[in-house]
Amino acid sequence: PEDRGRREFWYPLEDGVGQAVRLPGSTDSNGLGEPPAAPTNINPQRRRAYEGAVWYLCELEVPADWKGRRILLHLERCHWRTEVWWSYPGTKPGARVWPHPWVGEQDSLSTPHVYDVTPWARPGQRQRLAIRVDNREHIRLGNNEGDNLGRPYTHAYGDDTQSNWNGIIGELRLEAVPMLHLGRVRITPQEDLRRVRVDLELLNSDSQPRVGNVVIRLEGGAAQASTEIKAVEPIERCMLELDLGPDTRPWSEFDPHLYTLVCRVQSPAGEHRREIRFGLRHLAVRGKQILLNGRPIFLRGTVDSCCFPETGYPPTDVQAWRRIFRVMKDHGLNHVRFHSWCPPEAAFAAADEQGLYLHVEGPAWSKGHGQDSQLDRYLLDEAQRISDNYGNHPSFFFQLVGNEPAGVRVEAALQQWVEQMQRYDPRRLYSTGAGRAHLAVNDFHSAQDLRIPTLGRRLPCRVQNWGQGLDGPMNLLNRGTRTDFAEAEAATPKPIVAHETTQWCVYPDYRVLDLYRGVLRHTPMDLARADAEDKGLLGQAAEFLLASGRLALLCHKEDIESQLRTRGRAGFQLLALADYPGGGFAPVGLLNEAYGSKDIHRPEEYRAFCSPTVPLARFDRWVWRSHERFAADLEVAHFGPEPLPAARLHWWLEAGKQRLKEGWSQPFDLALANGQSAGSIAVPLNTAPTPCRVTLHAQVVAADGTIHGHNFWDLWVYSETLPDPDPARQVMVTETFDAAARAHLQAGGRLLLAPRAGGVCGDFAGRVHPRILEPGLGQRTAAGNAGTARARPTPGAGRVSHPQP
Repeated sequence: PEDRGRREFWYPLEDGVGQAVRLPGSTDSNGLGEPPAAPTNINPQRRRAYEGAVWYLCELEVPADWKGRRILLHLERCHWRTEVWWSYPGTKPGARVWPHPWVGEQDSLSTPHVYDVTPWARPGQRQRLAIRVDNREHIRLGNNEGDNLGRPYTHAYGDDTQSNWNGIIGELRLEAVPMLHLGRVRITPQEDLRRVRVDLELLNSDSQPRVGNVVIRLEGGAAQASTEIKAVEPIERCMLELDLGPDTRPWSEFDPHLYTLVCRVQSPAGEHRREIRFGLRHLAVRGKQILLNGRPIFLRGTVDSCCFPETGYPPTDVQAWRRIFRVMKDHGLNHVRFHSWCPPEAAFAAADEQGLYLHVEGPAWSKGHGQDSQLDRYLLDEAQRISDNYGNHPSFFFQLVGNEPAGVRVEAALQQWVEQMQRYDPRRLYSTGAGRAHLAVNDFHSAQDLRIPTLGRRLPCRVQNWGQGLDGPMNLLNRGTRTDFAEAEAATPKPIVAHETTQWCVYPDYRVLDLYRGVLRHTPMDLARADAEDKGLLGQAAEFLLASGRLALLCHKEDIESQLRTRGRAGFQLLALADYPGGGFAPVGLLNEAYGSKDIHRPEEYRAFCSPTVPLARFDRWVWRSHERFAADLEVAHFGPEPLPAARLHWWLEAGKQRLKEGWSQPFDLALANGQSAGSIAVPLNTAPTPCRVTLHAQVVAADGTIHGHNFWDLWVYSETLPDPDPARQVMVTETFDAAARAHLQAGGRLLLAPRAGGVCGDFAGRVHPRILEPGLGQRTAAGNAGTARARPTPGAGRVSHPQP
């Protein structure tokens, strides 16, 4: 604390000074720090918080047989800046010794801190290692435009989600390697997916001239390549190409096949060997499409905001990430966006195994781009470190500078970042920042609304945008399913991935508090639960959760289908499948922040409208009368492993167990694309038992009879005339609970209250869709309601309530 450690030379402290802690871990997990002075309604709070420098010291012995080798210290993930000091028993604080005890410092938030301690390490002797970790902000990485609290606001650093922990997690180890050893290895599959180019760095640690033999081969195969290199400089480079033959297996979500490349360098200094897993995949852009291995893909993604309630930091084991990604795959997703942070190595390894496409961002959510040279330099350095450490993973598809970048000179700064990264590592696709800065240099655009200066206006790319309030398409009375974003697609030649769709809040699931028994306390949820208890509503919490959750599920369905209906669209990214507890507490997920169920839905329900093959229907409205003909245009979005020749669309309308009508399309060839017409239907509704729910089903049937996708839509059919002629029994629709409304109820009538802003309480109006994002910050962006829960059955509405999951 107070930076005394440097002034007082803490690095050689003797045993018994300080407090024993366990690493990997944090000050929080070790019970260090002070309780917060006051609760916050903004985000989860650390139970014990500390910001500043912490010195972690230990005594160790370097094995005697490591003499003559290069010795490296690996610290997998640190938060944030580290300095390493190396000393020996008996060293007096401040004594002048050689080499100087200070080894160096590093400040990556995304990649391991690796120190060369060869000049300090004395094999066969006891020595002392001191690591100073400082979690204070030394570069301004984030200050969200809408955040007037002036606090750090990026998911790599700050308290919004993972917490501003201090410590070291993951792998902590010393490693001994020969003086001539392998450094960075970059594996680049060629476009034909039969050859790989391998660029190797050889590190000649003591710069002594050496001859090394470099061999690469495929584990379990005959393919091999080698070369001899004369190492004179500290860093030598060579390139080899490996021919894998004609029978290769490209990597994709449908077949995430992995190969292992064995690299070896043999020299008089010894042998160094590395095994690197990789997949054969090639990314490209063709017009509006993103191509994987020459075939169009459609990104069905969600956002991960680094929420880990138990520890306050991300897991570094593969098994934990396998579980998270399995939940995503069960919901039909193939893509994950890491919002303003980069996950550890284990996440990439798990995504490689399960076939997920990763979008990684630098640790920034800033409006300082182009104005803060330190920030710009750091983000480029960090991006290159991320590329160097994780670039061989086939799951690593997209890299961006950060979330929603802004600033006076933002475009020039971001253009430079994209151009430099495209040159530095062309194995993936680049864009400026999530949601913003749609520049010509981008490989694709991430957009909530398309912002191209020459247009003079913004073109929406998702159903509900900031600033639309109650005027968004989701709020139009009895709207149907014809919304798409063709105007935005026509305005740019680049692929568009819709940014942060499905921001639909559900009622809080208070059971999530059981997840916060570790280092964090979910104070916004605590306050929400206490408020519900004070108002006598806690007993209805499960009912409110289910009602609001089923409404949110319907909003997810329309949100995603509107993306699939948009011809040429490259994909979408939800905000989010799981809750986002930061930034004002946004329960926008159908799952909790640990990707656990809220008992709202079943994953197979979600896959009906979010999967590789999705039947779609465009119709004008949801509510019909029995004398009308229901009309719809049918189409298919298909991005499976192969095109489907001679496919047919089977559709039917049913009311309960009664099938009203069914039909088949003519056979047609399904390409890898969306917007593929499957014909139109027009069905009389006069046989429907009114009032009732009528469900339209559609499924794609391949030529061999295999079903590839089954979707459905609930419609509401009423009789042509109202059955009750008594005016007093009619439903009165009103925005205000005034004297007339009260009198109507007293006379035995029924009332539907849809309040305007301020009509009942608070500042928000009640409308069809739930509010979006951040109730904790009071964002006035949409309705204040989150759905409707009926206290008792209502005559005439008994068959139109929300379905059970």
